Amino acid sequence: MRPIATLTPLFVLFFAACSTVEQSRLNYYFPENTEYVQGIYRKFYNEKILAKTNQYPENEKLRNLRDAYRGDQSALRAFFNSPDRYVSGESGEAWHYDCFFLLISLGDDAYYNALAQEPPEIREQVGTAIDPQCNWQRDSFPKTRSLYTYRYQRTKPYNKP
Repeated sequence: MRPIATLTPLFVLFFAACSTVEQSRLNYYFPENTEYVQGIYRKFYNEKILAKTNQYPENEKLRNLRDAYRGDQSALRAFFNSPDRYVSGESGEAWHYDCFFLLISLGDDAYYNALAQEPPEIREQVGTAIDPQCNWQRDSFPKTRSLYTYRYQRTKPYNKP
């Protein structure tokens, strides 16, 4: 058995690699310096979700999003069940972008574990939200994608904004 002192660098390296993958995906799908809507969402995520602060978010929706990002499975499930998934306009659009943000942030395993507990109707709604946003030639989330049947059909190749 290895002493803890020799295992610690391995754990640090593992978590740094995970963080690098997450950061790479975040920069790809929500670039900071763009005039497109993804840049607006990135600014919001930077200020409200990614900031290393213990400031308590001002409303329940934001708390669920922040806590889900930090790995709280009950917050993620509450997020999936938000009534915003039915809304047209900004709130519904935000729910779609937030679904994808959480997927690329949490990774396939954690997202799958929470979504698998939801009924098929919610799985399909989440699939409808995330499938059009993902460049499936670049990134693969096979476990999560196995939970819904919706497949977005792109009419032309994916172009990064």
